[in-house]
Amino acid sequence: MATSLHQQLKASYAEKLQGAEEIALGDYRVDVAFPGGVVEIQHASLASIRKKTSELLEDHHVVIVKPLIFRRKLIKYAKKDGAVVGSRFSPKRGCWLDVFEDLIYLRDVFPHDRLTIELPAVEIEEHRYPKKKPRFRKANYHISDQVLTRLIETRVLESRADIVKLLPTPLPEEFDTGDLSDLWGVSRWLCQRITYFLREIRVIETIGKRGRSMLYRSAS
Repeated sequence: MATSLHQQLKASYAEKLQGAEEIALGDYRVDVAFPGGVVEIQHASLASIRKKTSELLEDHHVVIVKPLIFRRKLIKYAKKDGAVVGSRFSPKRGCWLDVFEDLIYLRDVFPHDRLTIELPAVEIEEHRYPKKKPRFRKANYHISDQVLTRLIETRVLESRADIVKLLPTPLPEEFDTGDLSDLWGVSRWLCQRITYFLREIRVIETIGKRGRSMLYRSAS
């Protein structure tokens, strides 16, 4: 779904970089082409542009824009194209660590001299209408649009040091994923994704095991 959020970010980067939108480049179409490089805006999983990114990096500077939703206002409709029946802010908040769920798909190309990852932290309105036949354990609504209402902050990733700056605290001298989960107040599953990516890009290294858990430290 091409959301308003996607279109707003695309227009913003085209203006900022004096680029052109929706340009064919070899086998691919890119969101923005600017002198010396391209921009790909990816709100969905980075897995879907892994191959595209790798091939574009052979000849171009690639800027991947991965928006992180820090806050969302839910706008509810009675039906598709119907009247608004309610609105409220979602209690769920985003954070910088959320990006690690996707960064693992770029572990083979990051860091790279021609790769920049930009993370706009945004506040949005999310427009929803009910499904006619909700499925068990599935969302009971469709998302018709997501609209950017505020850009909170943008962080830029170009090096291993930039990745480390995303972490809420310095890494302990020795740690496992349970230690990070307790320290940062996030799920152990997410900490497993984080440590996997950090290990793959050589920010941390494995030094043994503690019980059934792998033990890590910062790489020298």
